[in-house]
Amino acid sequence: MQKLVKDGKRHYHHPVKEKIYSQCWSYEGDSYALWQITLSKKNDKGEFKRHLGVRITTKLDKLQQISNLNNGDFYYGQVNYLCKYQLEKLPKDLSIIKSLRDTNLNENHLKTLLIKRKSYHYENEVRFIQILIDKLIHKTDNRLCRLKIEPMNFITYRFDPAMPYKDFKSKKEELIDKFGFRPKQITQSTYFKKNKFVIKL
Repeated sequence: MQKLVKDGKRHYHHPVKEKIYSQCWSYEGDSYALWQITLSKKNDKGEFKRHLGVRITTKLDKLQQISNLNNGDFYYGQVNYLCKYQLEKLPKDLSIIKSLRDTNLNENHLKTLLIKRKSYHYENEVRFIQILIDKLIHKTDNRLCRLKIEPMNFITYRFDPAMPYKDFKSKKEELIDKFGFRPKQITQSTYFKKNKFVIKL
C-alpha cells in the first residue's frame, strides 16, 4: 500500500498509514549490493556519498522476542517482487481496491506492504510489521516507535568491509567492554578482501 495515493490531481493520505510501523530485514548474507546501495546517501550538499555502516543479524524465531516484550500486534512477511506488467494490473485488482477502500485497519492492508518492483529483488527482503499501542510511539515524532529488545540474545553485528580495521577493532572492544557482547557476536565483513581465487590461464 502506498503512503500516498493519487486520486486525480488530489493527494490522499490513507488513515491507516499512521498506525502501521515496519522494519526491513533481508535474507541475504554479505551482499555487495546491500553494502553499496543502502550506504550511499545524499549529504547536506545533495551529493551522494558512501557512508560506513553495520549489519545487524538475527533469526526469524528470535523476532518472537519482540512480541513477547512489547504490546501490540506483530506480523512478518516476505516481499513479493513484481514485473512492470504485474504492477500495472494492481490498480484494477479487486482485492487491492477493496482493502484500500476500507479505512479500518485490517490484515489486507498489511499484504499490500509486501509488494515491490522486480529491480529490488537483490534485497531478498522480509518485512517485520507492527501495529502498536500509543505509548510505544515516539512522543515528538510519530513516524518512529520504540521497541524493547534484549540485544545480547537477539542480534549479532557485522561491520562494514570498507571500515579501517583499527576502527572496527575499537568498536568491537567498546561493544564487549561497555555492553557485554561476546566476541563472536561482532565481526567485520571480508567482502573487499583480495580475491584469492584468481587462476592464471
